[in-house]
Amino acid sequence: MDLTFIKQYQEQMMRIALISGIGDVIAFLLGMWLLYRVIKAAIRDGINESRLADSWNTTVTRARVDEIKRSLPDMKAER
Repeated sequence: MDLTFIKQYQEQMMRIALISGIGDVIAFLLGMWLLYRVIKAAIRDGINESRLADSWNTTVTRARVDEIKRSLPDMKAER
């Protein structure tokens, strides 16, 4: 066998392996990004359906009102 044929074959296989590896990395990154978006949307929809956000907003608003009431002096008509 001719050594140039083996060398050309080896170079061609190396090129194919490199292109395949780059394609695999791109496909993996795209798949992870898509998985992130799907899980993020699922969590957001689950929180919205459970109404946890509504009760959280109500709790925060109530705490702000209580804090304002505590920071104001007592109002008395005698003053």
